[in-house]
Formats: sequence, C-alpha cells, structure tokens
Amino acid sequence: MSKLVFIMVFCFSPICTIGCSNEDARMEVDSHMDNPWPVLKDTMRVLALGNSYTDDATSYLPVFLADSDIDGEKVCVYMGARAAASLQTWNDLFDINSVVKLSLKAGKLQMPVVEAPLHEILAQNWDVVVLQQQSDLAVDYSSYNPYLRNLIKGIKSVCINPNLSFVWQMPWSHHEGNDKKADILWRRISIATKKQVFYDGIDIVIPVGTAIQNARHSNLPQTGGVTRDGIHLSYGLGRYIASVTWFQVLFSHMDTDWMATDYLYHLSDNEKKAIRENSFYECYDVEREYQDICKKCAYAAVEDMYSISNIGD
Repeated sequence: MSKLVFIMVFCFSPICTIGCSNEDARMEVDSHMDNPWPVLKDTMRVLALGNSYTDDATSYLPVFLADSDIDGEKVCVYMGARAAASLQTWNDLFDINSVVKLSLKAGKLQMPVVEAPLHEILAQNWDVVVLQQQSDLAVDYSSYNPYLRNLIKGIKSVCINPNLSFVWQMPWSHHEGNDKKADILWRRISIATKKQVFYDGIDIVIPVGTAIQNARHSNLPQTGGVTRDGIHLSYGLGRYIASVTWFQVLFSHMDTDWMATDYLYHLSDNEKKAIRENSFYECYDVEREYQDICKKCAYAAVEDMYSISNIGD
C-alpha cells in the first residue's frame, strides 16, 4: 500500500481556519508535513504515549500480527499510558523527566529501556511515536497547544533516530445512547484533527474515531455504540475495529495481503469476567459475519477520515 494511503490530504476550507489564512500561522517548530515514513524498513519500533484509549486501540494488534506475514521479531508496539492523560499530562511528564514504565502491546522486538525517566525512554531508536489528545479535550483544538508542539520539539531533541515519524491517533467520540450526539462529537474531533494536521503538521493519522463512527453507521450490533461503557471500546467488535485501523496504517506495507486474511476474535475469559463486572453494554465476538464489516469500517476511515461511510454487509 502506497504512502498516499497513509498521509491524509485535505482541502483548505473555512472550517479549518483559526482566525488566520496563511502559512505563517503554522507551527513555529519544524513542520512535519509529509514527514518521513519507514516504508522501506523491515523493522518497526513503535512507541505510543496516551491513556486508556491507547490501550483499547492496541489490545488486539497481536491477533493481526500473528496471522500476518510479518516477522514478529522485527516489530514492537510499546505503550506508555496514564489514566485520562492529555497532551498537557505528557508535556508535563516530559518537562520533569518523570519515570515512565512501558508495556509491550504487540510484537517480539525488545527495546533496551522500558522503565526509566522519560528522556531515557525516548532516547532510543524509535521509528514511530504515536500521540493523541484526551477524549474530552479532543473536540477542542485550542487545548492541543502549546503542549503538542512542545512534545514534538522535545521528543525530536532526545530521540536518536533523525528520521523519527510522528503519528496521531484520532480518538472516538463518547456514546451515551444517543447516535446523533455521538455524530456531533465525532465531527468536532474530526475538525480538530484537521486543524492539527494543518497547524501542527502530523499528517500520518490513525483515524480510529472515524472507523468507530463508521461502525456506528453499519450493520454491526449497535448496543452502546461499540463501547462497553459509552466511553471505552467494547471487547470484541470495538477493540477489533481500532486494532484493524492501527494495523492498516502502521503495518499493512509489511503485509500487502492483510485484507484477505481471516482475522477472527473470540472474547477471552478475562474479558468475559470484565464484561460481567463492569460493562454497561453487550459485547460481541468477531465472527465471520462481522469480520469483513469491521475491516471495511477501518479501510474506509483510512481512505477518508473526515467523512462517515455507510458500511453495508
């Protein structure tokens, strides 16, 4: 899959202006428009800094890696997560060089430093760093800076890879039993994402929010809007769709036949226990009847992250 699939191009419209209309309004630090992407490498070292949304979205990546042609010894996805963490949270953690512990979410490639002050963790040969905004704040672009720009500048100053790629996870909207409200929140998140791409320059986007919104407009079971509590993704369908989206953006260039692969998922015993104890809504196994719809939700989001696609059977 070509780089053009990953890099989201958008038209300049009144909706993405912030009181300015020229390029002087863009970020003061170096632009990351068309930022480097390691498509010619056979290794991928990914670090995601975020919160429970990051955890949800990466939980099923091992399923896709295991069923792909990718050598798991050459890839890794590590996560640093703090509950309800925002860009400001991670900016503050960077400023004070707080100790952070990473968890290995997918792949078998080991990074040498996984629990240390944040600068030491970042001072490794990462290929990709994924950032995001906390979901409540993601609807409002004014909450992104100066924290996002500071993080980009700080991470670049310590990471030893001069071709480090910055990637943005677009979060999904909350669902409180109201489809129309979820659409409105998603629209605000998509507008903020569009502004982030233009003004802050991270143009490689994992559009999980749009993939989930596509699912809400599909024939998939709709209890809770594919969430387990209105906020976090449902075990089974919700997490599956998010992980498909991550896999497509980050790894599909390493496994060009990924769409044809049978990725099924059945709820684990731990998930079933969590559903009984904590979930507000029913969660579903990813059976064959849902599999293609889930993949289409992700694929359509990567093709057009600023529009909701109606996904049929």
